[in-house]
Amino acid sequence: MKWIVVLRRSKGIGDWESGIRCKLQAAGYKFQAARHKSQVVSCKPQATSRKTQAARHKEQDSAARVRMMSFVAGESKVPKAFPG
Repeated sequence: MKWIVVLRRSKGIGDWESGIRCKLQAAGYKFQAARHKSQVVSCKPQATSRKTQAARHKEQDSAARVRMMSFVAGESKVPKAFPG
């Protein structure tokens, strides 16, 4: 059985992610929410200004996108973000 860990992440790419999720579920993948901190990518302390916060969310979203895409592409190794 194939598993994909879904990161807990800020809102913003919900539509994109649900589209990918549908395709993957059709391909036989199961989803599991990240339960432990070790499974969630650590991020820097909260930014104070809204501008930098928005920039950081954008950065995280694109990183998550790339990570998920490389995972979907069939990398044999689990991405470094998920220890174990």
